[in-house]
Amino acid sequence: MDKLANLIGLDNIVAVVDDFFRAAAQHPLLAPWLARAADLERYRQRLVAFWYAALDGESYRLARPTSQLPALIDDIDRHHWHSIETLLHHAIDRHVPGDLARHWHRRLDQLGETVPA
Repeated sequence: MDKLANLIGLDNIVAVVDDFFRAAAQHPLLAPWLARAADLERYRQRLVAFWYAALDGESYRLARPTSQLPALIDDIDRHHWHSIETLLHHAIDRHVPGDLARHWHRRLDQLGETVPA
């Protein structure tokens, strides 16, 4: 049986992540938050790798880069997460068909359950 990331396809995962970053750059809460990162391309690449692994049910544990990226990750609170989650759900719907989108939405919702209140 194919894993979810294979079924969705790397091109669609990249499209979702790119769509998310375009929307986040225009979002009133997320744009200033993202602007703090010195290298968004590196963060984008890590997010693509994260989702590819997470959609396949794999653990994603890499050493943190020595940049400003950890600060972005560490600063996610409920308000940021709600905005991130909403933008990701919309991006998934635009780029991933039917049942595959529903499976990704479920993974995203599970991830959201781990964000501190």
